[in-house]
Amino acid sequence: MTRPSMKTLLDILSTSPSSSPPDKWQDLESYVQDVYQQLLDIQGSKTMVARDVQISGREGSSYQIDVYYEFEMAGIRHRVAVECKNRSRPLERDSVLAFHVKIHECCLSHGVIVSSGGFQKGAREFAEKNNVTLMDYSKLPSIGNLLSRRLANAVIPDEDTIGQPFWTLFNVEDYSPYGQIHHKEEITSAFLFLSRTHAQRFIKVQNLDKRWQVRGMANRHLACYILTCDAFNARYFIARPGYAAGVPDNRFLFDEIKRNDLINDFYEGTNLPTEANTAPGYPLIFQK
Repeated sequence: MTRPSMKTLLDILSTSPSSSPPDKWQDLESYVQDVYQQLLDIQGSKTMVARDVQISGREGSSYQIDVYYEFEMAGIRHRVAVECKNRSRPLERDSVLAFHVKIHECCLSHGVIVSSGGFQKGAREFAEKNNVTLMDYSKLPSIGNLLSRRLANAVIPDEDTIGQPFWTLFNVEDYSPYGQIHHKEEITSAFLFLSRTHAQRFIKVQNLDKRWQVRGMANRHLACYILTCDAFNARYFIARPGYAAGVPDNRFLFDEIKRNDLINDFYEGTNLPTEANTAPGYPLIFQK
């Protein structure tokens, strides 16, 4: 039997199929709005995605936009319109042409058409030449896929994440954090490092296998790390190299930091409970 893990959950969610297109065009627009909002949220953008927006054109005429959002990058304002077509037949070239005219008249940066019935060849050829993105409804991320991306972004640091300020070890097979369980004292220890180099040195000292990889933790990762360790009533220890105290052989000293001090001194968010929520009987998948 496969041991449940965060990776198993993310794999299941990421491969979940999209639902069938909704019957009503209003429901299609709402779904597309939700998908784009979640994608932007996952990327860390504070952009608001709106639905059924009226935008003034060059000559003062008003144009209806199904889904709309705008953002600023490098000092330039980008304005994006999404047209939703809930049809059983492939969308024709004239519909893409009409949407392209709307984009031009409203001085928008880019346009996207989502169609539940696909696109005709002529529509795809015109879109490719005129900077319009065509997307089949079936290619939109499913709710499960979006949830998987959101969880991965919040919980699992990647290789490029910089510690702010902490680094730690994760099991890359199941995304569990590293720690040590001391059964006699009934203590679960969660280890934090102040640099990538310290964490890498610890891997060598402990002779850990390749499953354990060093990862930096951004602030959002630290929040989830604390909640994970809370569930198993862990105590937190910050590692420092022993040479600072004259200890030989690249060994480490561990200074315990209280949970509240860890949050107050290093976590910049506001959504962590003041008391740890523990789940007795479920040991962390930590190194013993």
